[in-house]
Amino acid sequence: MNSAVYEKLIELCTDICKRNGKNKVLWLGSKEKTLAYTPKSNEMVLTAHRWFANKSCPGDWLYSRYGELADRINALLGTGGSSGSGGGSTGGSSSSGSVLYYVQSGAYSQKANADAQAARLKEAGFEVLIKKVGNLYKVQTGAYSKKANADAQVSKLKTKGFDAFVTTNGGGTAASGDTPKKSNTEIAKEVIAGKWGNGADRKKRLEAAGYNYAAVQKIVNSML
Repeated sequence: MNSAVYEKLIELCTDICKRNGKNKVLWLGSKEKTLAYTPKSNEMVLTAHRWFANKSCPGDWLYSRYGELADRINALLGTGGSSGSGGGSTGGSSSSGSVLYYVQSGAYSQKANADAQAARLKEAGFEVLIKKVGNLYKVQTGAYSKKANADAQVSKLKTKGFDAFVTTNGGGTAASGDTPKKSNTEIAKEVIAGKWGNGADRKKRLEAAGYNYAAVQKIVNSML
């Protein structure tokens, strides 16, 4: 299991729910709570093979993300968080009311720029949604009922070289449109540190993130 396979699993589960008339996935956190719960006609309850057989299936990596898995599926189904009493094994407190924690990785005044960022995120294995709010196209990679899960997604994005943050209003707190958050000098230092790759890949990533490649490269050359 890796992040790309995990994202495909989310897509598959979402498709299964849609084809079977389910619009809410629940993760209750334990075998006892799950077996004692009677799901509504629109609900799908997650279970684990390890509960019924002497096996470790589905493995600790995936099992620890069941709460996040339910949140991600529900976000794609348009029903918010998992609302399960168990809350999964990833930690964090449930959000109050209907608050969702959105993970945003870019906000652009030009849709073409948002599409470019979305394509780059998809290539890296992330599920992406472009949401138009006012005059901006906001690129989102998840909506979670627990902030801890949203923070974990931000960490994954940053590990792969993407800038991201958490907001509770669908990305409405973006500081700017096509204007990057960091200065060209800051980005140049990151380039020298190897965070933006090399050659054509570097150019593609910088431009997709909204930076002027030529300007950044000029600063890089002056620093070397």
